[in-house]
Amino acid sequence: MKNRIGWIGTGLMGAPMARHLASTHDVVVYNRTAEKARALLPTVTVAENPEQIVAQCDIIFTMLGMPEDVKSMYEDVLIPRAKPGTILIDATTSSPRLARQLTHLGKARNIVVFDAPVTGGVSGATNGTLTTMVGGDPDVFKTIRPLLERFSKTLLYMGDSGQGQQTKLANQIAIAGALASLAEALAFAEASQLPMEHVLTMIQSGAASSYASLMYGPKMLKSDYEAT
Repeated sequence: MKNRIGWIGTGLMGAPMARHLASTHDVVVYNRTAEKARALLPTVTVAENPEQIVAQCDIIFTMLGMPEDVKSMYEDVLIPRAKPGTILIDATTSSPRLARQLTHLGKARNIVVFDAPVTGGVSGATNGTLTTMVGGDPDVFKTIRPLLERFSKTLLYMGDSGQGQQTKLANQIAIAGALASLAEALAFAEASQLPMEHVLTMIQSGAASSYASLMYGPKMLKSDYEAT
């Protein structure tokens, strides 16, 4: 028998992640822009509001926009309304401090809260090859591990609540540095009137090669700002 899983937030990342879960579980989704949730039909069931998901599901994922979205969803809806024993898993890139606060609030109602941000971009979410960094209860992590593996190529348990978000911050520092140096290199090459395609090939094939150069270098040359 399939377990019913709740998923709140079906944007660029959340939609494909929910699809992967729906291949093995009964998934109920909600998105504040209803059309984005209905685009997943008939693979999932669509809820009209998050309260319906809370009423139907004992494990609920969230993939929201900003920390303030996470704060309001958890403090106003999920934690006050969820049944004792519910497991809440936030995949949003958010605040370590907020993750710890929500875990504390959840414990008061016998609700387990995990922070589980991901990296790998839209392509990783689509292909099920994300890297997921988890903070929270180590014993309950064993319960949710098979679910996280549905969309993760690399799954890392990082420790207590907030440690998943701390790990994502380290990742973002590394990404920011790689992107900044790549942009500087390409700007220098352009100012030097070098053949840009050859410059990028050189960077990608030598010691300067990186995920940033392979994934974002071609987009920089085309001034393509769409998410990857």
